[in-house]
Amino acid sequence: MTDSFYPSKTGILWLNSILQKRISCDLNLRLAKEEEFKWIISASNSEKHIIVYFNPFLYSIDSSKDLPFSNAFISNQFFTTKFTELPAPGLEKKVGNIISKNKKGLSIYYDILGITYCMLSRLEELNTNPEIYDMHQRFPSIESNGYKHRYLEEPIVDQWLFFLKECCEYCFSELKIIKHNFSICPTHDVDRPAKFSLVAKRNIIKNLGLDLLKSDSIFGALRSLKAYKDSAINVNNYLDSKDPFDTFKWIINENSKNNLKSEFYFMAQKNFHWRYDTGYKIYSPFIKKLIKFISNEGHLVGVHPGYNTFLDQNKFSSEVDFFLKTCESIGIHQKEWGGRMHYLRFRWPNTIGFWAESKFSYDATMGYADRPGFRCGTCHEYQIYDHQADKILDIREKPLIVMEASIISRQCLNLGIGDEALNYLISLKEKCKKVDGKFTFLWHNCQFENLNDRILYQKLIMK
Repeated sequence: MTDSFYPSKTGILWLNSILQKRISCDLNLRLAKEEEFKWIISASNSEKHIIVYFNPFLYSIDSSKDLPFSNAFISNQFFTTKFTELPAPGLEKKVGNIISKNKKGLSIYYDILGITYCMLSRLEELNTNPEIYDMHQRFPSIESNGYKHRYLEEPIVDQWLFFLKECCEYCFSELKIIKHNFSICPTHDVDRPAKFSLVAKRNIIKNLGLDLLKSDSIFGALRSLKAYKDSAINVNNYLDSKDPFDTFKWIINENSKNNLKSEFYFMAQKNFHWRYDTGYKIYSPFIKKLIKFISNEGHLVGVHPGYNTFLDQNKFSSEVDFFLKTCESIGIHQKEWGGRMHYLRFRWPNTIGFWAESKFSYDATMGYADRPGFRCGTCHEYQIYDHQADKILDIREKPLIVMEASIISRQCLNLGIGDEALNYLISLKEKCKKVDGKFTFLWHNCQFENLNDRILYQKLIMK
């Protein structure tokens, strides 16, 4: 489909389905043209309607890359709102009254449907100049409108839809509103199931070498060598070994204490990238034992496609199929399957198309590696629409809000593992809670070597 300033019939159907899943199944949406285009939202068994003014620039790839920006005051005389002011991409200047009454209901002077379309379909990431990608060929957070206009840390789609829900409750008094509940979803990419075994020998040597270099004395070096010797893993002691990355039982115990279901994503490569993939074998007795343990404890497993798969459908399909066959061979069955791309490498619309053609139900990659926040403007799962193919895809996105490294790492926010990091993480969790969303976060199993890492994690998952 050529780029347009107007959504197609399929795009309108997609937006309508989002309203029906997020607010009420009795809502109907249409795009009307009178003197100008405007959205009309109606409800079953009601003569009233809500008019939402239309902004064509929120539906175009080119214009989405450089949207004007202002904040919008949404407090009004008709009903109480949860939010008083919201970020409004596409709005050139603040509007005094964002809402008014009309003869048949309400009029809203900001295109809530447009910002939903723009953010969820990731228009700004389409047809991107390759020069802006980072060293791993990823779309960086600093190129996003959210970063440039300082709303990346706000779930703006959810906030605007929450306001629209309030408008619907006021306008359609008999409307049955869907209730959503806040939840926490801990996910764990299993890049390195062990520090001193299971992965490729070069990685074992690298891990030991780094430990020795970090040692501040000969005694520290000797302690590292002893740790290496004591961490030997065999099939019988795996999951109870002294290897510092063998943290799976601890993770599951902590999550279970808080009634949380973990998701662990496993690599399933036959051929791996020499530098960025770790080279463990999913069919090894160790990994099979681990997968069965996770499943038997009532938690979920998923796939973690390797470094070179995000633009190669054959490699992607080979790995996800091999993962499913491995799970089937050991009797693992789940109602649905999901996964996340290694290194969060993702290209719109290529990578999401690979997921849609797989046997998987959702992808959980959509967060930035270098910075926490709401890449898609939402913390709710949603069905994907491919703007360029003009097609609703058979795949959901489970947005990733934060990865532990983006908070802790010196290359990212560098907040450490103390109170500053905790307060930042809690603020993101609270923003998800305020819109009845899902706080999906990534914490690698290999990031619990320090006691303070574990304390930080324990405090984060407390409800």
